[in-house]
Amino acid sequence: MDPEHGLAHLLRCALCGLMADPGLGAVLRSGQVACTETDEAVGELLTVFQALLTAAHRSGAIRADTSPDDLRRYLLGLETAVRLGGGVPEQIERDLAILVAGLRP
Repeated sequence: MDPEHGLAHLLRCALCGLMADPGLGAVLRSGQVACTETDEAVGELLTVFQALLTAAHRSGAIRADTSPDDLRRYLLGLETAVRLGGGVPEQIERDLAILVAGLRP
């Protein structure tokens, strides 16, 4: 899988997680975690974001100035956009495509 598709896949999976579990969004928004397990899970997500970003930066698929924290914030914004759009699969794919297009150089 090329880096851009890998990043889109990760964002899709993370978005589906946010849609299914509003508590995940609360954790990603707050930056403060009450338990070690949750802190580790958020750290793992940001580590995966960084690995995919590194590959996508090297391939020239996305802007070089995009950071894991940018993706965290964009993902939270995307969750809100999808919910306001009705949360249907077509809305998820459309909004995700717009986000990924905006990350290109």
